[in-house]
Amino acid sequence: MDRKAVKRKSEREAVREANKRSRDAEMLLESNYRRNRDRRIESGNESETDEEGTDQSEIGIVNDNNLHGGQEDEQERNINESYHGNSDNDSVNDSDQDILTNDEDSDCESPGSNNEDDEPQAFLDPGQYVRQEILEWTLSGGISMAKVDDLLKRLKPVHQNLPLSYKTLLKTPRKVDIVDCGNGSLWYCGITSQLHHILTQEYLTSYNEIAIDINIDSVPLFNKSSTNFVPILGRLVGENHPFVIGIFCGSGSDPKDLDIFLDGFVNEVNDLKSNCFLFEDKRYNFRIRHYILDQKARASIKCVKGVRGYFCCEKCTVRGTDYKNRMCLLNHNCALRTDESFIDLVADLMVPKTKHFDDKEIDSHVNGVSPLLRCETKLVSKFRLDSMHLVYKGVFSRWLEFLWSGNGNYSLSLREKREISSLLESFRKWCPCDFNRKPFAIKSEKLKATELRRILLYDGLVAFKKLDKNVLKNFLLLHVSIYILCSPVFFRDLNDEADTFLRAFVTHSKSLFGEEFIVYNVHSLVHLSSECLEHGPLDSFGAFPYENFLGMIKSRVTSRAKPLQQIAKREMEKMEKKEEIVKPEPPLLQMPCFNDPHEPVAGQQYKKILVKKSVLSIKLADSCCALNDGTVVRISNIIDSGNGPVLVGKKFAEMADYYEYPIASSLLDIYKVSRLQECTFYLTPADIKHKCYLLPLKEDEYVCYAVVEFKDSTCEVVPTNWLDEEDGELVSYYPPDEWSDARLRKAVENRDGREGLELHKNVRVLHTYNSILVARANRKVAEDTSNLDSEFEDLNEPRRKRRRIVSQIEDSEDEDEQNIRSKRV
Repeated sequence: MDRKAVKRKSEREAVREANKRSRDAEMLLESNYRRNRDRRIESGNESETDEEGTDQSEIGIVNDNNLHGGQEDEQERNINESYHGNSDNDSVNDSDQDILTNDEDSDCESPGSNNEDDEPQAFLDPGQYVRQEILEWTLSGGISMAKVDDLLKRLKPVHQNLPLSYKTLLKTPRKVDIVDCGNGSLWYCGITSQLHHILTQEYLTSYNEIAIDINIDSVPLFNKSSTNFVPILGRLVGENHPFVIGIFCGSGSDPKDLDIFLDGFVNEVNDLKSNCFLFEDKRYNFRIRHYILDQKARASIKCVKGVRGYFCCEKCTVRGTDYKNRMCLLNHNCALRTDESFIDLVADLMVPKTKHFDDKEIDSHVNGVSPLLRCETKLVSKFRLDSMHLVYKGVFSRWLEFLWSGNGNYSLSLREKREISSLLESFRKWCPCDFNRKPFAIKSEKLKATELRRILLYDGLVAFKKLDKNVLKNFLLLHVSIYILCSPVFFRDLNDEADTFLRAFVTHSKSLFGEEFIVYNVHSLVHLSSECLEHGPLDSFGAFPYENFLGMIKSRVTSRAKPLQQIAKREMEKMEKKEEIVKPEPPLLQMPCFNDPHEPVAGQQYKKILVKKSVLSIKLADSCCALNDGTVVRISNIIDSGNGPVLVGKKFAEMADYYEYPIASSLLDIYKVSRLQECTFYLTPADIKHKCYLLPLKEDEYVCYAVVEFKDSTCEVVPTNWLDEEDGELVSYYPPDEWSDARLRKAVENRDGREGLELHKNVRVLHTYNSILVARANRKVAEDTSNLDSEFEDLNEPRRKRRRIVSQIEDSEDEDEQNIRSKRV
């Protein structure tokens, strides 16, 4: 099926879904309206004779729900309450939020309240609800406007208030001001119009000024096409959502005429700086905090040399060396550039050069006059070295490329590549929900920036532990430095150490991979610590939010015809609605469950809890955290005791440094932990310092499975946390025979607690493994012999029978044999 057929199919499904939602909503609202109207009529006499003047009809509604407990009635009541509480109907999510917080925020009176006027409640017209739903669906992006028109025509007979065209529904502007920009076109939206759209009084009360960051980057629009967008994006300091200031659309390259491209932006910035920003009759100071661009965009906007220039470094005056078709920057102790020295270079550019001028010897960093100088932009101190492009997609991606392809003096063998990929693949179930992308095998050195970041800061510590000693030290230098600079806790206190380690990494990489490794990105690492010392941790001026927003912009273009006009109209339609910066508070406790029926603390049990903007869960990947006293624990249960949340946890008995070079890992709160204690203890969210990413090491340090022989001569794979010792005798806990195979398999893989398990004595451990797959494979060997390289051996022991089937790889056994379940005495 081709792409167009898939798109048509998805659009048809979207139309059918919208029709179904509209019919359901209409039927639900009409039935609810009739039921409430009939109840008011029936209870009218009682209301008139009531001495207290209480509205008996509303009490009747509540009592009806309490008596019958019908989910449909409760759902209908909640939907109608959400209409009362959300008169603007901004989005579907807003309505859901009103349902949760209706008792506090709703404008309608609560059931049982006294109402002197005794007026009937007003209900939202079903047609108005359908219109709002279609509006939100259309603005979500990726929807063909022709299909929206078709949907409106289909629904018009039953909803007379719907227009026949999306242009009326969205209030689409008939004209868009497009400016010719040499090799493309430009639509300029403006900073002021966007600020009026997104600013709130709460934000201005908190910050008392308007400070924004600016990003300029390019994004290709279509496959097999040179057409691309170059948006000018802004983002309020303290907020995560960028907004569009202007967009250039051209073919093949970035805008050639910078004066036209930046003219509207420069003029508006000058006006905002001079006259401030007027919001609700009060003026607020305006400033641009950072320009966050990749190297190519910085060179273009600042009018300086690119990475192939001899004087390409933006922070110092180092002169490059052309080596193996690379511009290598080998000197790391040159004079630093300043805003004043940059202006001097611009002034020197205006002086006519002699015929003997050589830009290889004289600092020729500047090759033009940037339009940003017209708004007094400081072209050195205002431009950041972005970690996403510089560190992750630049340096670390190059580091992996040299290892994988062998471009330098060292390369990985095929066996080492397979081991690293296998380890990364095994980390999937350990990876917390905080990461958007789960680990997987490296099939090439070209990875996403988020994946590179996770490997550099976390996964690589275990995945690269068996590499050559020099390669591992080289990795640790980069890991420790970036870990320090990314941390809001360490970036100031350990800034000098990070600077030392980054310089050591650059020097060490030269001997490990050769001079051709020290290009612009690698050299710029020596300036990174000073950037963080002055402007905050790396993530505070990263390009990740803008990169995500570029994908959203691209998704709003539905055809190749006039893409700039399409995105301009979509943005103007969006601005017709007041978009408030809303930060809905997620529930503290999530996913009620009945995890442990024997828990001594009474209260509702939950699977998840929100602690310091992180989600802790009883799930393996999200259960580890560090306490204020330095203890590392795993959460096994979460309880709402009535006096606040209570977490049930188990401590790791042993904690040690994972590495000691270049500094002790414990200084960065990175530990090697082992011996998870079986005794539980109770803590509160206030006791938690931060969430941890727990990675498996070798079998005797943490994660471990054992092949255990039970009293009835059966052998099973048992997590080591199910083993214990009583009166000097080894005992094992194991699920009862009533458990299904799926439940048993999941409990073993997740290393669940002992709750609900049966105690078995007279057991012995034949062997332990750090992999459940290896343990399951060796269990088949244990069925035929009493020896798995253990100290226990009895060659006269008969062939073992199988108790349960918990391994997917043992599907060759007879089906009847797989269902054998023998009871233990």
